[in-house]
Amino acid sequence: MPIEYFADRARSTLAVACAASDTTLTVTTPAQEFPASLPYRLICGTEIMRVTARAGNVLTVTRGIEGTTAAAHAAGAVVSHGVTAGALNDMRADITAGQGVPVGGTTGQALVKTGPADYATGWGTVASGGGGTIETYGIVFTGAGNVALRGDGAIVTKRR
Repeated sequence: MPIEYFADRARSTLAVACAASDTTLTVTTPAQEFPASLPYRLICGTEIMRVTARAGNVLTVTRGIEGTTAAAHAAGAVVSHGVTAGALNDMRADITAGQGVPVGGTTGQALVKTGPADYATGWGTVASGGGGTIETYGIVFTGAGNVALRGDGAIVTKRR
């Protein structure tokens, strides 16, 4: 499953009625109330939907997910974003499968953040005897046991 996104207390109402076969919903309040990134889930009545695209207040959805049934909804029906059992089960499955967690690595390697993106991590090796370094976000670890903190262009070195 792709990474799913969440927001607190996000809700709106339908601006127009929708049929059970519709794949777009138009909401009354700005869609910015909902998570900025996609996908995320919406609940309307007893139906759970996955939002896959957004253009202004028009949301493209996959209807009737998690065993719910796509249904017609009247204008003014409350549409809310929420954490569902399916979302939690998908996260658990991703964690169990190791999604986003590098696998492998060998003795002597360290897991380091390699960039600003989520899950931007990888294995780095620090040679024993002071031969190598790992730098991650301004902190440099060396095989000699030194840690250098970079800040405002200066390097402060601390020996362990």
